[in-house]
Amino acid sequence: MSTRAPLNSIPTGPDKAPFVHRLFSQVAPTYDLLNRVLSAGQDRGWRRAAARRANLNPGDRALDVATGTGDLARELKSIVGAEGLVVGLDFCRPMLTLAIERNRLAHADVPYVEGDAMNLPFGDNTFNASTIAFGARNVIDLPRLFREMTRVARPNGRVVCLEISRPVMPGLKQAFHLYFSRILPWIARLFHSRRSNYAYLPASLAIFPERDEVARMMSYAGLCDVTVTNLTGGIVAVFTGRKPETEG
Repeated sequence: MSTRAPLNSIPTGPDKAPFVHRLFSQVAPTYDLLNRVLSAGQDRGWRRAAARRANLNPGDRALDVATGTGDLARELKSIVGAEGLVVGLDFCRPMLTLAIERNRLAHADVPYVEGDAMNLPFGDNTFNASTIAFGARNVIDLPRLFREMTRVARPNGRVVCLEISRPVMPGLKQAFHLYFSRILPWIARLFHSRRSNYAYLPASLAIFPERDEVARMMSYAGLCDVTVTNLTGGIVAVFTGRKPETEG
C-alpha cells in the first residue's frame, strides 16, 4: 500500500491551520524521539547551526516561532545566557506542554506563549533575532510569516528559517525521495503514529517553494543580506536575513 499523500489532500488557506493543529496534537507524545530516529540524530546539529546563524550574544533577546517542544529555543537560550531572554511561541498546546516539561529536565528558563505565527503578539523591534525551525512549511501564508518575524526583529537583527529542503548533492536526490516519501511513514508507524500524519511531510515538501523563492520572500519582507546555507547535502537549508538598521 502506498503511503504517499496526494497533494490535494493538504488543506490550504484557512483550512490548513486546524489541520496542522490537529496533526501536531496527535504526534506530540512521540515527536522528539521520532525526529531523532528519522534524521539519524542530525536534527540537533541542524538546530545548533541555525542558532549560530542568529548571531546572538549573551544578554540578547530572541523569539522562536513554531517552537514545538522547544529544542531550538533552548539552544538559543544556551547562547544568550541567564541575562538574556528567549521566548518560544506555538499554537499547539500539547507541544507547549511538552516544551515546559523539557525545560524542567534541562533546567532551562524559557517562557512559552500560545499564539499565532501570522499575528505575533509582540511589538515592533522587540528581539535581536526571530527564528523558526521546521515550521515554515506548516503556515498558511509564508510571506506573512516572514513579514511578522521581520517586524518583531530589531534593526540589524536576524531572521532565521531552518527547513527541510531538496538535496543538491548528486546521487542523494533519489535516495532522499525514496526515504522521505516511502520509508519515513512506515518508520513512523513503529512509534504508534498514524502513517497518514507523516505522509503529510513529503506532501508538504513537494509544494514548498524552492530555495531561491523562499529567499525572495524574505527579501520582500524587508530583510537584506539574505543567504541560504545547505546542510547535509541540501537535505535541510538555513535561510538567514538581516533587518536593515534603517527600514525602507
